Amino acid sequence: MVKTIENEPIKILLADDDEDDIAIALRAFKKSRLENEVYVVRDGQQVLDYLHRTGKYQDTEQYPKPHLLLLDINMPKMNGQEVLEHLEADPKLRRLRVLMLTSSKNEQDVLRSYNNGACAYLPKPVEFDNFLDVIERLNCFWKTVVYANGY
Repeated sequence: MVKTIENEPIKILLADDDEDDIAIALRAFKKSRLENEVYVVRDGQQVLDYLHRTGKYQDTEQYPKPHLLLLDINMPKMNGQEVLEHLEADPKLRRLRVLMLTSSKNEQDVLRSYNNGACAYLPKPVEFDNFLDVIERLNCFWKTVVYANGY
């Protein structure tokens, strides 16, 4: 289980519109024994609603503040890059750790993501075993980079 510096399990917000990708990600978390709480939203507007506590996301017990956002680029209503721009412009949300987890391998998407405040960019694997590897690398990333730096 990945934990915060306060030794509590990190809460992960997964933003993806593809049901198969969501199912694979959740299965990979379970298989890798990362028993973190994962909350799912399916478009960019839902990401912002969740983070701003608007609409159906007002209940902070049911929808707690995430420590990490796994963000896809290609989503309806508002794409991942637009979400990143919004987060970067908002002083209350700017420090949220955002990891781009997307099928795009476009170099411009990578550069734009980092320029907009993403802390990592991982191409989303298609096969489950590869996705499991990404989740295990996420665990390592959190422990060695984020946790070690006191976030």
